Amino acid sequence: GVEVTHLTCRSDGFLDVDLLEAAIRPNTKCLVMTHASNVLGTILPVKECFAIAQSHGLLTVLDSAQTAGFLPIDMQEMQVDVLAFTGHKGLLALAGIGGFVLSEKAVQVMRPWLAGGTGTQSELAGQPDIMPDKFEAGTPNSVGIFSLKESIQWLEKKGLKTIYQKEQQLTQLFLAGLADLPVSVLGTTDLDQRVPVVSIVADSITCDELAQNLFDDYQIVTRNGLHCAPNAHKTAGSFATGALRFSFGYATTEAEVKTCLEALRKELLQ
Repeated sequence: GVEVTHLTCRSDGFLDVDLLEAAIRPNTKCLVMTHASNVLGTILPVKECFAIAQSHGLLTVLDSAQTAGFLPIDMQEMQVDVLAFTGHKGLLALAGIGGFVLSEKAVQVMRPWLAGGTGTQSELAGQPDIMPDKFEAGTPNSVGIFSLKESIQWLEKKGLKTIYQKEQQLTQLFLAGLADLPVSVLGTTDLDQRVPVVSIVADSITCDELAQNLFDDYQIVTRNGLHCAPNAHKTAGSFATGALRFSFGYATTEAEVKTCLEALRKELLQ
């Protein structure tokens, strides 16, 4: 019984904010946006879109999977009601941990989809209505939670600015190295408008074969295919071919990026 309206981005991943106003219907309840694409790397105009959504009384939901731990996120300034995050990417925690942060408005209107087994207020037959128990049914992933706590402390000590600058430098180095290779880069090449994820389509070899060669011959791990995001590839025009994605983190070194570029040069220019 849920109706969904999709907003289509440009081929480089940018979203025209003017499309949002026209897409809001009388029965529209919320606006859900990803902060940045896991395929194109393009950062979306969340603040502008959420301001429009809030003016219409909509709930705003932000997927920060590609930006948490890389970009600063101010829920009040960006008018975010629900901030969803995963722990295993930029937040550097173990796989299998994630969560969401809620505004007071979201706390009041959201209901848990799963209930039971909180371990608190055990005299109740149903889920407690207090936070955060309201949304934490069952046995929590304690190991994942501890890993997330430690990694966030490390991130705060290191500082997002330091992490951002390092990962941007690596991305810039990689994009510059791709400039004279027979590949197409998905998304924008504007560093200020992208996260450190770069997807390419090669002219002379499939992404599957190139990924396998990089792994077999150079021990370089990439992600090939449609990246669980077919609509993003349709937007970019790469749905038929898929793409090969490279991701850079704080632990990545310039030497590793240069090694990767040299491997691509050998594979694509041989």
